[in-house]
Amino acid sequence: MLIVKHFRPRSFLFGILLGLLFTACSPVSEPVTTPRPRVTEVKPTVTVTPTEQTTDKATATAESPPPAMAEPAFESLGPLPVRQEIAFDIVDQWGGTPQSLALEGATAYVGFGPRLFVLDVSDPAAPQLLGQSEPLSDLIRGVDVAGDLAYLAAGSAGLVVLDASDPAMLRVVNDGPNYAGDQPANAHSITINGSSAFLVDYNRNDGQTTLHRFDISDAEQVALVDIHSLPADASVQVTEELIIVIGAGGLQLRDAAKPDSIMSRTRLAAGDYTSRAVIQDDIVIVAECCAPSGIERFDISDPYHPAVQGGLQEVELMPPSHAATEGSLLVTASIFGEFGYCQSTVNLVKVGEEGTEALASLDPENCLNDLTLDGDALYLTGRSGLQIYDVSDASNPVLLGQYRHPAGIHDIQGLARRDGLTYALNAEGRRFELTTLDLSQPPPGMALERQSLGQGVLLDLFVGGDALIVPVWMGGLYTLDISDPAAPRLIHRPVEGEVYPGDLFTVVLKDETLYTPVIHDDSVAGIGALDISDPANPTLAGTVETGAQQILNLTLGDDTLYALSRNEESRITLYDVGQPLAPEQIAALTMPEFVSRLAVVGDTLYATCDFHNCQSVYAVDVSDKQNPDITTRWTIPFGVRDMVTDDQGTIYLNTSEQRIWSMDSSDPAQLRLTGVQQLPGEFAKLKIEGNQMYAATYDGGLYQIQVKR
Repeated sequence: MLIVKHFRPRSFLFGILLGLLFTACSPVSEPVTTPRPRVTEVKPTVTVTPTEQTTDKATATAESPPPAMAEPAFESLGPLPVRQEIAFDIVDQWGGTPQSLALEGATAYVGFGPRLFVLDVSDPAAPQLLGQSEPLSDLIRGVDVAGDLAYLAAGSAGLVVLDASDPAMLRVVNDGPNYAGDQPANAHSITINGSSAFLVDYNRNDGQTTLHRFDISDAEQVALVDIHSLPADASVQVTEELIIVIGAGGLQLRDAAKPDSIMSRTRLAAGDYTSRAVIQDDIVIVAECCAPSGIERFDISDPYHPAVQGGLQEVELMPPSHAATEGSLLVTASIFGEFGYCQSTVNLVKVGEEGTEALASLDPENCLNDLTLDGDALYLTGRSGLQIYDVSDASNPVLLGQYRHPAGIHDIQGLARRDGLTYALNAEGRRFELTTLDLSQPPPGMALERQSLGQGVLLDLFVGGDALIVPVWMGGLYTLDISDPAAPRLIHRPVEGEVYPGDLFTVVLKDETLYTPVIHDDSVAGIGALDISDPANPTLAGTVETGAQQILNLTLGDDTLYALSRNEESRITLYDVGQPLAPEQIAALTMPEFVSRLAVVGDTLYATCDFHNCQSVYAVDVSDKQNPDITTRWTIPFGVRDMVTDDQGTIYLNTSEQRIWSMDSSDPAQLRLTGVQQLPGEFAKLKIEGNQMYAATYDGGLYQIQVKR
């Protein structure tokens, strides 16, 4: 059994990969970025635009902004102060996407989000849970097993070691990260080789990929031996004597005893396109895509002079993200998609000296993260859990069994709460499921109901009265009757012609009105007010034209809707929604930097950045809605992905560093950070109920966290 140990970022750009599929894999040019405005400590130009009332509110149209008014001044106060005033305690964690897989006999070790699951797969039709670990601080992206110890590549938690001698009582031997420096760990794969562990780390900030070698002779005192640079897209395999690296369009062989010693470099036929390799004895088999696609075999018995055997044997392949081999069978998997949508294809290919033959193409209806072969069994892990296929007839693979998380949830993209129950939006790859959960019950009894909501990209969940509203990206709405909270009943599906909404952070609900961008022909036509007083028949009551190329964020404060848009500049527009179905523009404020998220507390609007465009938080006085005024600016060392507020003036920031920060805004002049909690995954959506926080962390599953003041 031979497996590729690899890393990959979580999502792939949908457009680029569709291009790979339909344009014969022609190279993709770099995206064009808009230059960022410079921020200085002098007074910036800030445009405040009051707007006259229109006569027809239901079709109100924003006027062109008049000349700028006098420049207001604001204070730039430097770094935002930090005072530890709030503590976060994790109450529990449920779900998580299987990211990694190792197989030892009839035992499978699967990284379900931040937990390691140990499964008995002696009966592939009915895998049984033997035990699970406590949640780590990040996702388990790689796993390898040696003896009674499981070695985990756990993202920012680094290299973690568990004692798995008793699967029912998994015990942490070493909690990581075991390496540190100027950049945080981001461990993605791991391979054990005798008393050494080889770990691949992907740096989130600069994209640098590195190979870390550890001495694991004492698992409690793991020692970092050395670090070596790798190509940015590298996949790595380790034998007793060699390190095989595929990346930057080439095959690279290194001495396992001296990883800095590169013994040979060989150019691959597919060049800089995607490749993955497996090894059989002294033969490296490389699956390549996409110009051309096929299989290359290299004899590496002399690692200083690897010899290609027969050149590229062409066979149609998708861009491979994973590969495994057993005997003459090569299995590759590819994935494409983003934003909740994902499709995987598995190719089964016969390989050998006599040639290459495509045997089958399998659609597992799963968004795959790892695979392995063991005899006639193929194991796949992804958003739909663990799947086991019989490949004894490789031209006709047959699904034998499947294991899902006992809570019935994996990749949690959104959540809502009602009457003590939790509604979780679970991404299954090409479809979404709504799962109704009673978190007071242990799994599997906590999952009261699961129902499919189709194949569109579903953005989030909102509760309005007895209705659960589910916006679909550029595709209308689902609505469900939750008058019986434990049994949601679908009452409206998207219909042709419903072209809203446009993005994750651009949907807000006020009583019986939903505000969202209206999208026509992939461009913003305005902000729509949707009447959902009859949730079985949502209707577009009116549209406010904005003139914006992109709307980044909508947020509500009392009877005011705040819209953040971007053209050549970043602008916040205020709308009076006292008459909810007839929004009326009040004023517009041009920001000195490209901010990306908004939150309002009382008479102060806070605007933050996504780190790439700026590192600031602004306080805007909106007590006079006709004349919003920036009062202060602080710097922050992270980007902000989302903000939510509670009823005590605390703003919770979901940040680019996988943390939740609390920010006290009770006194806008004394803004400060007051607490922090690390969470796994690449994103989190938060809901606050009193002192309880609920976090949907995508691949990390669902968390309940107590906020202690």
